[in-house]
Amino acid sequence: MRHELEQLLRARFPVLYRDADERGQERPPIFGSDLGDGWFAILQALSEVLAARVERAGLKNIRVLRIERLEGGMQAHFSGEDAFVDGAAAAASHLSFAVSMQSGKPGRLMTNDIGELCTLAPGELEGWKPVPKAAKRRHPAPVGADGARALRLLEQRYEHLINDGIDIPPGWANLAEVVLAPFLVSTNEVELIAAWDSGSVGQLVVSRNRQHLSPYESGAIAFAVRMAALTDPGTGACGPVDDKGVPDWWRRLAGPTGAHPTPWGVYSGDGVWRPRKDIFSGPVSCHPRPTPVIRAHHFESGAVQLTIYKGAANVMRGMARRHGKPGCAALLAELLRL
Repeated sequence: MRHELEQLLRARFPVLYRDADERGQERPPIFGSDLGDGWFAILQALSEVLAARVERAGLKNIRVLRIERLEGGMQAHFSGEDAFVDGAAAAASHLSFAVSMQSGKPGRLMTNDIGELCTLAPGELEGWKPVPKAAKRRHPAPVGADGARALRLLEQRYEHLINDGIDIPPGWANLAEVVLAPFLVSTNEVELIAAWDSGSVGQLVVSRNRQHLSPYESGAIAFAVRMAALTDPGTGACGPVDDKGVPDWWRRLAGPTGAHPTPWGVYSGDGVWRPRKDIFSGPVSCHPRPTPVIRAHHFESGAVQLTIYKGAANVMRGMARRHGKPGCAALLAELLRL
């Protein structure tokens, strides 16, 4: 992984990535020299989940000790972790077997003439060929991200675990499998796996019975939801990424100054939906105090509730009147081209 991407992770998540311990003694390098740029998005999503867990659960002693390539996939080692962190890390490792270490495009486990293992996109590097299906693996083979076939295979493999089915774009098939893999020993634990507006707004939701949800399973779900925002819903690609860690597919949509893609809501360690903080604050001309002007609350169902405070609300009412609209709702509907 190139130096710029390693430095991004260190800068964004200083509580996780430290080269020295509490006594100031240097540790071995955290990032293995054989890691590729293609797994950066996986590490970004995993780090977001871990940082949120540190803040909410008070895991002040958690550290990332080592991230390495192992048996062709990515493996992360920690100290001070809990079951939620273990679940998120296991999900990230599982997904790495479906993402090219080289580019971040959908991949599969490959081998070369001397028996090395690496997850690559087909034809990406000369001399590498797919590992035979009969080869022993620590993880089940990913379903892949090749359109409707991937979704059919996903439903066939996990239909006994889902009550209401799967409603996701083909590029998120591997993310759904990451969610379902921890439930292999149980039945009917997942109600529904779905995407808001076919994934176009970057939000994956997982409805399930929280009473029977373990912290390990919650960690896997939290990782998948974070990862969905970084994954192209059409192709399954989460790279290549630029020096700011933004995937190329997202740059094409959001432009060169587009913000880093993040989900609209996540699931906490107890399985509760938590919407992203979404506030526009003053002071502005219509609202001179440094307090919220507009607040949005995103529900797990996909609905959004807007609270528009006094100053901005008066501006909106004035706009509705000047445009001949019967109310603010009609004005908003026109702005949304409904």
